[in-house]
Amino acid sequence: MAHPLFLIVDTRNPRTSLFWQRHGLRIMEQLVPGEFVSTAQGAALETVYARAVWDGWRRIVLIGSPKSVKIGFQALMGVAPETRERLQVGFWPLSRVEFLQYLVQPTQALSAILQVFRAAHTIPVDVMQVQYLTPEMKTHHAWRDFVVDTAHPSALTTTYVDEQDRQYPGRMRFRISLHEEALSSLTMNPNRLVRNPKLQVYGRKLLSARDLLGSLKKFTRKDGTAERLLESGKQVEIQGNWANLTLNIEGARLPVQSVHLQVQSKAFKLIIPVMPIRYKEPLRERMLAFPPREVVATSRQLSPKSLRKDDL
Repeated sequence: MAHPLFLIVDTRNPRTSLFWQRHGLRIMEQLVPGEFVSTAQGAALETVYARAVWDGWRRIVLIGSPKSVKIGFQALMGVAPETRERLQVGFWPLSRVEFLQYLVQPTQALSAILQVFRAAHTIPVDVMQVQYLTPEMKTHHAWRDFVVDTAHPSALTTTYVDEQDRQYPGRMRFRISLHEEALSSLTMNPNRLVRNPKLQVYGRKLLSARDLLGSLKKFTRKDGTAERLLESGKQVEIQGNWANLTLNIEGARLPVQSVHLQVQSKAFKLIIPVMPIRYKEPLRERMLAFPPREVVATSRQLSPKSLRKDDL
């Protein structure tokens, strides 16, 4: 059942603003939201999203840049689980490529997309929960992956994956991955979602600037500096022998001593298509094709009235 819609458009991003100027009227006519908020008025996206939840809205759709989606996702995961359980959540990220596609296509071509949010077909999805000490316990959530660096060349880092421990000396970069696809209501295919999700732990050596300059020829897959799959499991803990781990949280690099990651099952209900959308075409087929120089030269000799529609 589709509940009344709360629509949020993060127009602080120039691409999203231009997209909304071109297609906003049609989107409003098709979705008929019960309430609409644009961040152009200066409202913080996190505040708007939290207000939509606490005001009791059951269906919330966010349109914005990939960064906007990340902010909305963190705001959503900050809500109590029993509150998230009743929500129907939609995310419509506008990447650079998708923005160009939408810019050159007519508004009518968005019908299949808008039908996804009208129908509000949902599927429960899993996310990655990240907990770390700084020194107090803090919680972060990730959809796709999360990166942990060891900062000191003489560090000894221990990983515990489902209680199996391994040690890695020196500077390392660990990437813990859950989903392969970005968070989007439009590209998510339920058949690709992992039925028995596990965290994939990838790792690679980090060379210092001195080592890198001295071994440029060796900086290949042969010397272990390329990323490789180390382990996989439901729970992952990474510990340093002192506070030598570094996390990148919302652009801030935080030194910590340990970090714990686990799969949080059925964290929220994501709006997705009942059937995969087949509206996309290669961008080059959407862009205006300029005629060869010979055709341009010939067309100069023709009056505008003599030009056929196919010649334009």
